[in-house]
Amino acid sequence: MKEPLLRAFSPKPSPFLRGLVACTGTDFCNLAQIETKKLGVELSKSLEQRLGTKGNPLTMHWSGCPAGCGNHQVADIGFRGTRINVGGKIVDAVAIYVGGRTGPDAVAGQQVLDAVPCDDKLVDVVANLVADLRSCGQKKPDAIVCDPALAGTGTEAAPAEMVTMPTLSVDGRSLENNLDAPRVGPAGTVTGQEFLGGA
Repeated sequence: MKEPLLRAFSPKPSPFLRGLVACTGTDFCNLAQIETKKLGVELSKSLEQRLGTKGNPLTMHWSGCPAGCGNHQVADIGFRGTRINVGGKIVDAVAIYVGGRTGPDAVAGQQVLDAVPCDDKLVDVVANLVADLRSCGQKKPDAIVCDPALAGTGTEAAPAEMVTMPTLSVDGRSLENNLDAPRVGPAGTVTGQEFLGGA
């Protein structure tokens, strides 16, 4: 690995970087609401540090706006850029989708979070989401989406029911979820504390 290009771009990327897709974002698109590429790479590297480099590849797709050029609804975890008001300040945020895939059994991902600020707490939210997705193979009752590709079990997922996800908060700050939007999960609801790794 003496070649500088191979040091910057590993031939064996982490499971988080391997499946990363991002639209051009605010760099070159006047429709984009957030910068997608930098955020996607930073989040992937943070997840690698926190969760390690083992596990099945995970697709994470970033779209800077509702146009969806990053195909956020056909990824294991999808991010759609938006802007929100937090304490009187407009900040970058994402709506988060899970469970999408392409191919013969294609399915659109379902939105599970409406507005998560793109700050240092985003990695906490996504790391707990990844843990929940991967634990589906272990029959975890509060898992959000049971996708056998994520769990690595090779078994069929249980049919999902529509559930309502309550408003989540990080450090007492509401993540402003749309309570009327359908949420996907096995049976029951997912509370904010369960989602963020609490009891």
